[in-house]
Amino acid sequence: MASGNPSTKVVTALQTPIITTSTVTRMSTTRVATPVVTIAVSTVPTSSTPIMSAITSGSTANVQHNANVAYIPSIPEWERSIQLDPTVAYHEHLLRRVKYTSWNGFEAPTSVVPYPELEVKNGLNVSVKDLRFRDPNFFLAGGIHTQKEAWFKILRSQDNERQVGHWIEHGVSVFDFIAPFKGEIFGTRYNCSFPPSIYLPNNPICRRHRDFVSSTLLDRVKSGALEIWGAVGKVPPPYIVMPLTIEPTKPRLCHDQRYINNWIKDMPFKLELITNLPSYLGSNHYQTKIDDKSGYDHVCLWISSRALMGIHCGGFWYVPTTLPFGWKCSPFIYKLLV
Repeated sequence: MASGNPSTKVVTALQTPIITTSTVTRMSTTRVATPVVTIAVSTVPTSSTPIMSAITSGSTANVQHNANVAYIPSIPEWERSIQLDPTVAYHEHLLRRVKYTSWNGFEAPTSVVPYPELEVKNGLNVSVKDLRFRDPNFFLAGGIHTQKEAWFKILRSQDNERQVGHWIEHGVSVFDFIAPFKGEIFGTRYNCSFPPSIYLPNNPICRRHRDFVSSTLLDRVKSGALEIWGAVGKVPPPYIVMPLTIEPTKPRLCHDQRYINNWIKDMPFKLELITNLPSYLGSNHYQTKIDDKSGYDHVCLWISSRALMGIHCGGFWYVPTTLPFGWKCSPFIYKLLV
């Protein structure tokens, strides 16, 4: 299809588009599908440049754009019935502070516990009851970024010092993992170097778990793992909005990121196995195990990446602030950090 602006590439949207912009060029995009509506695609942004104008919002950046503020998706009745006010949860997040608990679940004192190495070296008379643990009920997302000096000390002279150090300093940029994609998604052919803007509705299975969906979203806003982008019809939506779905056996709220994952590089990694223990444990050593609370939520996304992973529910747009559970690169990044 031709565009009134000869310098702008025009593509066909899978569904009603959430953003239209004509500010950029150089995207070499082709899609073959039954035309529904059209959107113009912007220059592919990188982590070293400001986010492109199409994927900005007042909540994370003050950049001019041509997004349709009044865009309202077709919302099913069950979702409209959700009484969800995330602004209250956000105020709770602003007031939340990390609290500590003891091994038996009682609130722990604020005094600093000696390092285990010092305990052994100095022969201190301590007990497991003296240990403090962060209370998971007062979890705050992005914790590793509050300990930058310690991380930079750990990373000194490591092979991945520069890469991981950049993540600790700025957060993880999705743009660093974008790759061209040619293929079919949901019955539509794509051939482009950057994912076009799209809105995909939530999975109908969420209807049976609406209370769980709303409570989980509010909990994530309270912890800071989810950011309120704005109310539908009041602010432009995120550049890409992908479906919420439910893994019903736990249950677990999941963000279906299959759409954007098509444009994400393969980042293979290998998990350590229990059979590897003898190779690094000596005689009379012992092994202990810890489980990170919401592991991916310790690692922040670069602020301008967040609009690529939008969520809609209950009349509000959201974006994740931390590694999403469902993004193709999250396991690789987390494994590299731990």
